[in-house]
Amino acid sequence: YFTVMFGQGVSATAIQQNTVFQTLANDGVRVKPRLVAATREEGGEWEPTERDAGTRVVSEQTADAVSRMLTAVPTEEGTAPQAAVPGYAVAGKTSTAQRYDPEKGGYDGVTSSFAGYAPADDPELVVSVTVQKPEVSPWGGVVAGPVFSELMGFALRQEGVAAQALKAWRAEATAWSSCSREASGTAAITWTPPPDDDCWARAPPAPSRTLIAATEESRVLCMAGLFRWR
Repeated sequence: YFTVMFGQGVSATAIQQNTVFQTLANDGVRVKPRLVAATREEGGEWEPTERDAGTRVVSEQTADAVSRMLTAVPTEEGTAPQAAVPGYAVAGKTSTAQRYDPEKGGYDGVTSSFAGYAPADDPELVVSVTVQKPEVSPWGGVVAGPVFSELMGFALRQEGVAAQALKAWRAEATAWSSCSREASGTAAITWTPPPDDDCWARAPPAPSRTLIAATEESRVLCMAGLFRWR
């Protein structure tokens, strides 16, 4: 029972963990993930699967506060500088837990991961990377961080999310005099925040989309999930 307080005794899938980060990125509103974008009968028309209306899990203020904390993780001062994505502000968290082996009936190695979303000030994508029994290092920032960085960077560029001309983002983020953001399917959005504003604006919703990728190399299983919730 003592392990529950820090998550050691709680199991969850990668998708379940991703919905936690999706909720924070979505201002505290959880949207049920969709693995199938649309279906159709043979010779018929495509019918989009129903989108979840969303459920508020935490307040917008709480989600905003946690997001600000998470921006400090993928930095030189944080625990996962390897997860930083050049040109984009990232909010994320490492994870390392003892790995249960059902064949041995006990712990064997660790499960290391990194999950996060970007751009942190106007989230578009959530990405998670999980590595089973890593041999190089047990820490999520070291083994999963670099994969997250490459996958997130590639996905953002593929989705047409413009790189941000920003200086280092920190938990104690300061306001910018002006910001410009290009969003797929929308016009450029420009705003000038007041002195106490941290430029946490939201672009118009983009189409929902889900991608999942999994690869296996040697004995290391690497699962990478890319989720778009809007």
